[in-house]
Amino acid sequence: MEQGRSDFAMDTVPLRLDPSLRIEEVESRRDLLLERLRGPGPIMIDVSGLESVDTAGVQLLLACRREAARRGVQLEFCGESPALTDALQRLGLAEAVLGRRT
Repeated sequence: MEQGRSDFAMDTVPLRLDPSLRIEEVESRRDLLLERLRGPGPIMIDVSGLESVDTAGVQLLLACRREAARRGVQLEFCGESPALTDALQRLGLAEAVLGRRT
């Protein structure tokens, strides 16, 4: 288990995102993420499969982070995605979205 994830149950199943998180997919992904936020926490989102992310996708992940905080639900992102890292760095939002520096 990675450091900082001790509050997550060993059986927490990460929500794995599809390869594309672009404006065309944001609405359907938003519905999925909101549904997960309505359930019991904590929530882990696996971003390792992301191959394409645009500003709308980053906005969705940031909104998810903020909504989780508002609801008092612990949210963590796991996995590595060069596409997401690049988008977050270009927008200066890596720490705001992931909760850590990239």
